[in-house]
Formats: sequence, C-alpha cells, structure tokens
Amino acid sequence: MPVLYSDNVNRIQRVKDLANDIATYQDEIKTQNENQKAKDERAYNTLASIAKSKGFDTPEEYIQHAIDALPAEEQKKYNELRDQMKKAGHTADMVIFVSGAVATLGLATGLALTDKGLAVFKSIGNWCCGVRATAQVVALEVDGAAIGSESVEAFSNIARQSFHEFKGNLADVSFGAEAGADVGSMAAEGVEEVGALLKFGRIASRVLVPLAILATIGGLIYEGIEGHNQMVKCQDYLRYILDLASKRFMVRKLKDHVEASFGFMDEIYALLMFEDMVNQDEDIPKEKKAEKIAKKVKQTAEKFGKVKVPIDDTVVGSLKIKDENADSWTKEDPKLNQIQAHLEELKKKEKKD
Repeated sequence: MPVLYSDNVNRIQRVKDLANDIATYQDEIKTQNENQKAKDERAYNTLASIAKSKGFDTPEEYIQHAIDALPAEEQKKYNELRDQMKKAGHTADMVIFVSGAVATLGLATGLALTDKGLAVFKSIGNWCCGVRATAQVVALEVDGAAIGSESVEAFSNIARQSFHEFKGNLADVSFGAEAGADVGSMAAEGVEEVGALLKFGRIASRVLVPLAILATIGGLIYEGIEGHNQMVKCQDYLRYILDLASKRFMVRKLKDHVEASFGFMDEIYALLMFEDMVNQDEDIPKEKKAEKIAKKVKQTAEKFGKVKVPIDDTVVGSLKIKDENADSWTKEDPKLNQIQAHLEELKKKEKKD
C-alpha cells in the first residue's frame, strides 16, 4: 500500500540546504582569495620599495638574494616550489611571493640565519603558502576548472608540499625564545589537516551533486511510491546526508582556515610596510632601524604561535547557529563523531586509490 512519510519533504529540503551551504562557503573562499590578490599586489609594491632601498632593481632580485642566504637544502625546496609554480601559470606568482616576502623579513632581521629563527620563518612561509594555494584551488574549481586540470593539480601539489614541510618542521624544531614565538594552538591542531580538507572538501560539481541525490531519493515526496521502496530510499538518504553534512563541515572548516591564514598574512604585509617606513625615515639612525624592525618581527612571530586555527567543536558550533538561524530541519543530521568517522573512511579510501 502506498505510504507517505511525513518527514520526506523536510529530507528533500535538507539535501538542498546542505548543498547550498557548501556552494556558499566555496564562494566565500573564492571571494577571500580575490580580496587577497589585491593585498598581494600592494605588498609587492611595498617590497619593491624596500628592494630599491637595498640596491636591488626588482623585488624578485631581493627575494632571490634572501633565498641564496638560506641553507642549501632550503634553497632546493624553494626552487622546487618555484618549478611547481611555473606549471600553474602566472596566477601562481603571488603564491610564491608570500614565501619570498617572509624570507626577506627573516634575512632583514638576521633571524632566518639561526636554527630556531629559520624554523619560525619556514613555518610561517609554508603555512601561508599552503593555504594560499588551497584557496586558489577552490577558486579555480568554483569557476569550473576540472579537478584533473594542470593548474588545479599544480596548486594542489604546492599546497600538499607546503603542508608536508610545515608538519615536518614542527616535528623537528619547536619555536624558541630566539624568535620570540611559542607553538601554541598552531602546533596543537597542525596544518596537516588542511591538506586532507583540500583532498576531500573539493566539490567542483556543486550543482550536479545535489541533483544526483535528489534524482535518487526524489520519489520520497510522492504518495504513489510503495512503503518498502520509500524505506529503502530513506536509507539511501541517510547515507547521502552523512556525505553532504561531512563535506559541508570540511568546506566550512577550510574557509575558517583560509580566514585565519589570510588574517595573519595581513600581519606579514604590515611588517613590510613598517620596514619600508622605517627605512625611509631619515631621522632614525641606521643601527636603530635594524633594531626597530627586528623587534616588530619578533612581536609578529609571537602572534603566529598564537593564531587560533579552527577546531572541530567550534566549526560544529558555528554550523549549529547557522542552522538555527535558518530554521533548518536537522532531525536526522549526523553527529560530530559520525562525521569524523566518515572523514577517516574517506582518508583510508584515498590512500588505497
């Protein structure tokens, strides 16, 4: 006998709500990425002024001078990163500029020439560069770029390489008093997770995903479907809702990581402006200029160690408030532990593939 389950309309709407949330958060990441490009350009002009004051014709020459002062192993890693950038095209210029800008600050203060200081500047450069590349991946896919396209894969490789270096650096050398920084929440949470978010949170077919699901369980809203078939479709729904809720969780968390990273990049770019201002101030003695810049850099390093990266509970809390404000139907939404278990399964599947 045909049966109509009272919650079916709510279930269909929930699929749409989650899909729309995923699309919205992806669009927000894209917007953040576009806004960051404008900041990158202003910072590039600032570094050009700094480079000129130090006798270099271009920012690139000054950055190369800073890289050449690093240990040979670090120079090799930077050159490998630059090779990856060439595959990504001219849009990658500002991604590598982030690491170069950090390197020049380390060189200007001499901190990058010490073991502990180098550890801090490597961590800052890798984290900012990795998240910057990740945001670019999302932006490209929102604009319709295929997941396997050369530019998408190049940026993905840059992100994975940067996060791998970041994790290894934390394991080898902790932040020390020499750079005035503490590992804080950054080490506790780890940025390795962002790499996983990049792999599993990328949903290029934002429209096709919900349409495919709705096509499968769409019969739920019709009275003519037999009760047993509706029950089967409801079970399908619970599997789909777990996947969509998990992806929404990932994309929201990725967005929060991007906000945290770009917020700290503002600190880095403010340092460049401070250095440029001090260098141009003729009333400050030359030896005092170096002291003032070094002090400011150490203060920023301390802030890096205390950057608040998103944790699962805070992300869930933000999503709960969002659902409550939208009066969303969440009766059958998975719990956090179910989402975490699902993500672990995705990670295992990725490794096998």
